[in-house]
Amino acid sequence: DDGLVMVCDSGHHKVKVFNVKEDFAFVREFGSFGTGEGELHMPLSVAVNRAGEILVSDSSDRISVFDKEGTFLRWIGAKGRKDGCLNYPACIAVSDEDHLYVCDQGNRRVQVLDASDGRFLHKWGGSAKKPPQEGEEEEAPPPGDDEEGEAPPPEDPGMLRPSSIVVSSSGLVVVADYDRHVLWTH
Repeated sequence: DDGLVMVCDSGHHKVKVFNVKEDFAFVREFGSFGTGEGELHMPLSVAVNRAGEILVSDSSDRISVFDKEGTFLRWIGAKGRKDGCLNYPACIAVSDEDHLYVCDQGNRRVQVLDASDGRFLHKWGGSAKKPPQEGEEEEAPPPGDDEEGEAPPPEDPGMLRPSSIVVSSSGLVVVADYDRHVLWTH
């Protein structure tokens, strides 16, 4: 443990590094406004993978990967709905197994990627259909089995806006859903 802590400075489009062992002394900063290599657009969350690379999610729908000194290396993800694509990656966390957990807020899901190369591993949540827009009515649920007198099973509400995520050393994943006001555990 080198005693460094990283903070996303969204307003200035940077990541700032401080040393907790030296009374939170400022060490360095990296990033600048933009969408090119090494540039950030409102950084949202920061995590470190097993190799010591710094992963930064931002509002440009991808995750930038930097070395320990803040030099840009590569991107993970791109805007979209397909597996491995992102839509507002609000929060990220890396597990002991080097899995990158991403609150893919705009797609209403959590994606799990390989933290070293960004390969898609699996996901949970998400919406099979687009939520109704203002003025539209939501589709009626399929009818129940009226002959037996049973109601249809309740619809799984799923995640609406996964906004924060943590992974414990034992592998427990806890996701905060901003709109539902609940915590999901996996």
